[in-house]
Amino acid sequence: MIFWAVLLIREFLDMLKVYAEPERCRSTVAQEELVVQTEANGTITQSIAYPNHKDRGLIKRGVAKNNVDRTLNDTVAKNNEAYKRQKIPVKSKDVKEETKSNKLYDTFHERWDKERVLGVGGDGVVYLYRLRKQQSKCIAVKVPRQNSIPARRDLAKEIKNLCLFDPHDHVLGLNYSVNDWWPCGPAMFLPICDLGDLISYRESWCAQQAWERKPERVSEITMWKLFRDMVLALNYIHHELGIRYVHNDFKPANVLAVTPPDHTDKTLPEQPIFKLADFARLTPWPTPKGQRSQGFDGTPEYAPPEREQIAPIHPSADIWGLGATLQFMALGIHPTQSRKAFILNRKAQGKTHPELEDNREWTTEYWRIRIPTIFRPIDVTKAVLYKEHDLEVSIKDYQPYSESLGYWYAQLWKPLAKRPKASKLVWLVIPQMDDQIESIKKMRQAEKVSE
Repeated sequence: MIFWAVLLIREFLDMLKVYAEPERCRSTVAQEELVVQTEANGTITQSIAYPNHKDRGLIKRGVAKNNVDRTLNDTVAKNNEAYKRQKIPVKSKDVKEETKSNKLYDTFHERWDKERVLGVGGDGVVYLYRLRKQQSKCIAVKVPRQNSIPARRDLAKEIKNLCLFDPHDHVLGLNYSVNDWWPCGPAMFLPICDLGDLISYRESWCAQQAWERKPERVSEITMWKLFRDMVLALNYIHHELGIRYVHNDFKPANVLAVTPPDHTDKTLPEQPIFKLADFARLTPWPTPKGQRSQGFDGTPEYAPPEREQIAPIHPSADIWGLGATLQFMALGIHPTQSRKAFILNRKAQGKTHPELEDNREWTTEYWRIRIPTIFRPIDVTKAVLYKEHDLEVSIKDYQPYSESLGYWYAQLWKPLAKRPKASKLVWLVIPQMDDQIESIKKMRQAEKVSE
């Protein structure tokens, strides 16, 4: 037993070595890995978390033919109930297992300071930790939300899913994971993505543009770069793992941005490295024999058409989610039908609807899952968007993107039979994306010279 304990300690220390400190750290967080040092004669017992898990089914398996207003499970209500803090009997087996050894947790906190919350999701909370003696060293630690049993199970599933992946430039990998963590495990140790998710990046970019007295919009170069990186990420999980997988929750909050190594100034980079994250809902396709098929399990505002949400979920749902995410980046709004249009449709069908100004009702899960995600072109004028594509809110500094970007973006919204696979996009579009980015850079350079 002593031999195996020592072996586990050595493995843990080898996995969590800190890289050399970067020459600069332009943001509050730097992409570094975890270091844990044990006492001279201390012993830490830990285990990698690979427990069995059950697929979550939040969408009903069947739907009546031509029933356009089916009742779906109220996922938010279910999640809120499931993730409530649960009391575990003091003398239970679970408590004995969790409190058996807190040495790893204690040793980690002797050297690392918890700084702030980086994000909160349905399954867990992500904290930023900073190494006490080297403030540029940071790590993200994800733990179950509110210590609930379902959250622990889902986090364990995410860990198991991440272990399917080899390192990939556009997929957020796992540094390490442990079962034993206080007050409960598992805990995931993840690289820091210093620019945050797409929502944070977009806000920061527009603020920087405003400071420089430039249009507050995401540049075409950034749009192409995001499109490119996410096509590569989806191609990896859809086609390169032997078994095809569906991310099943593609949205802006699950795409993270990292400063490229060659970006040396203090401004936000126009071409970050984008990484797909949060694989708790990763779903194999087709459904393996003997397993229950899984329907759409993601966020309603980025959901595919209703009939595509029925189990088994198809990889094309991720392609649709990419299109919806690009629309958010271009227009700065959720890619959903407007309230007025939704009310008109419901009235025409003789169905109920929320009051126009009842903000609380509109944000309930009951209505969120009924409001469809809709296509809006990004290569047309603002006037056309208002007149023909159900745009109601004001969009500051909007300018149409190129016809080429608009065309390929529109392909992501095609009906299921015509929607391109990630592998086709890699083959047809990636070379064009790179050419477009270089062309825009040359055009800018020529304009500077002419000035």
